[in-house]
Amino acid sequence: MQRPMMNPMFLDGQLPPPVRKLSLTRRLWRALRWVVGLFFRDINPWSRRSLLNIEDSPLIVRFIRGLAYRLLLLPLLVLALAGTFVYLGTHPLQPRTAADPVTRGTYYDPVSFLAADGTRLDAWLVPLLDEKLVLQQREQFLGRRSPAVVLVHGTDGDRAELLPLAGPLHDAGFVVLVLALRSTHPGTGTTFGLREAEDVRAAVDMLRRRSNIDGDRIGVIGIGSGANAAALAAARDGNIRALVLDRPIRHFDEVLNSRLTPSQPWLQWIRPVCKFTFELAYRVDAEELEVTRLLEGGRISNVLVFDAQSTGGGVLLPRTRDFLREHLIAAPDTATANLP
Repeated sequence: MQRPMMNPMFLDGQLPPPVRKLSLTRRLWRALRWVVGLFFRDINPWSRRSLLNIEDSPLIVRFIRGLAYRLLLLPLLVLALAGTFVYLGTHPLQPRTAADPVTRGTYYDPVSFLAADGTRLDAWLVPLLDEKLVLQQREQFLGRRSPAVVLVHGTDGDRAELLPLAGPLHDAGFVVLVLALRSTHPGTGTTFGLREAEDVRAAVDMLRRRSNIDGDRIGVIGIGSGANAAALAAARDGNIRALVLDRPIRHFDEVLNSRLTPSQPWLQWIRPVCKFTFELAYRVDAEELEVTRLLEGGRISNVLVFDAQSTGGGVLLPRTRDFLREHLIAAPDTATANLP
């Protein structure tokens, strides 16, 4: 009877040697070597396996021909690299907060409407309600048309960041609309105000259709890239009465350098390609983002600008409130005479 063979590792009490795992760096290096080897496989004179060996051409001819074939793919590789940078720069992580006006003790109505291109937008509408005024004026108050202000957030925030402005502006006598831009939708990229300007225009048009709002007394407050969206909307819609811009993007180069182009100096050559890819992907003109041209060209009026250099960043609420009162409330009335 033949005895079964035993595993010899149990004879001496030793365990088998551990399997060595490659580090991430070595794995990446091997992957890079494989890609480079595949790319130059046919034109490598030292390669033992060449798909071009069936040709009778001299080695130098096969090398030049194979290299030319690969150079034809170089523009596509550059565009793919630029597209990756643009996608990452236009899809930042959006903050998700559960805050709404109710968390700050302010009543609001959720509203939804469509932009000109069919994009559905959401907003919080804080109506101008005052129990004392309703009891005192009754039908006269209910039929009154009030001024309104649209609040527009920036790329790195959401509408919840504008709640500290909503309450004081409501108390100052304004209907307040806190807008959520299309860039807050999952999978939707931001254009830093270029396409979001249509969101602002759609919000203003929605307010004008409401019977309790004076369509000739609507203002917009924009933060960051939301300020660029507000400025572009005001330039296209001359009926926006007042504009407050908080730290707008002055030129597209700011976006290109900080978001769409890698910081490594050896990759700066790809900046023009990233700009071209951004314009092609979103069908926009990047030069329209320049706020200085809009302000100096006289395309918008009644504008208040807060710069990071002059104010340290952030809307100065008392100054903003007085500015909006000046341009949106033509004369004091019963509703605003006793406001702070």
